[in-house]
Amino acid sequence: MFGYFRPRDSYLRNNEYTTFRQYYCRLCYCLWNLGGQKARYLTTFDAALFSIVVFLSGCAARAPHVACQKIRTENRNKYFRDDKDGKIIADITAIGLATKTVDNKEDGDKKKVFLANLFFRGVMKDVVKRNPKQFEMAVDANEKINSLQRDGAPIEEVLDVYGDFVGKLFSTYYPLSEPYLKALYWLARWTFFVDMLVDYDEDYAEKKPNSLIEEGTPTIIEYFNKHYAKLSKLIEDEEKSVKAAIYGIKSDELEWGALRKIVDHSLATTVPGILNGDDVQFHYFRDTAASLNDYHRRKETLKREKRNINIEGD
Repeated sequence: MFGYFRPRDSYLRNNEYTTFRQYYCRLCYCLWNLGGQKARYLTTFDAALFSIVVFLSGCAARAPHVACQKIRTENRNKYFRDDKDGKIIADITAIGLATKTVDNKEDGDKKKVFLANLFFRGVMKDVVKRNPKQFEMAVDANEKINSLQRDGAPIEEVLDVYGDFVGKLFSTYYPLSEPYLKALYWLARWTFFVDMLVDYDEDYAEKKPNSLIEEGTPTIIEYFNKHYAKLSKLIEDEEKSVKAAIYGIKSDELEWGALRKIVDHSLATTVPGILNGDDVQFHYFRDTAASLNDYHRRKETLKREKRNINIEGD
């Protein structure tokens, strides 16, 4: 899960935002159960949206609404210890990390592999042991994607492999019907496409596989400027398909309203944000770090203001 869907600034009504948080908190609590406090840093908004799609399909129970507890364990033990659907989305999230670590190892990215093993070695080992079939599917899909990218396959083929993989992965846990598989497919394609845009500069510099890369355009800005028409058409086609898939599972449930607005916001703002040089990836770790930075910044500002008042008073 990449973290490219964000509920903030998505014009959600209070009840829609609360509804979305149910699924986000379910993932967070179930990751906590899976691997302790550190595992909560794997929580992403993307995974929460995917779990909403599964709920709308009728295959999963609605996530309970509980208050967020950073340390206390009453909610975790009462509501999520035996939450089957929460455990599944937590496992899928951890499988994603384990697969990415295998990919980083093959790329020779020792730093990322070291950090993943330092913090999540036990989590990855346990989730692979419980879900060997799903992990093998993930590794096979990743290898196929890398092979297609190295061979210069059209980007549509690459995105198709990832979208198809995500649908099949969820199908190993739930009997999903076609409209919901299609929604997962297009949501997954969009996140993978955005990730390719985000990683473009680094992938170009380090010669990593990325189907967008063309010689002579080392940055995503240069690529966009040179291939504006082609990239704009690709973006437009992907956006239309994502929207159609979401409307294909339209429901009167609050979950669907939240899902639609969050997706619409991502489609409208993520690519412009990338081209503007913004950080468009959001998950628990980044949000927590940002909150801590804001807190300390405000604290220092108050201290300075207090010192200035005392000086002026003297």
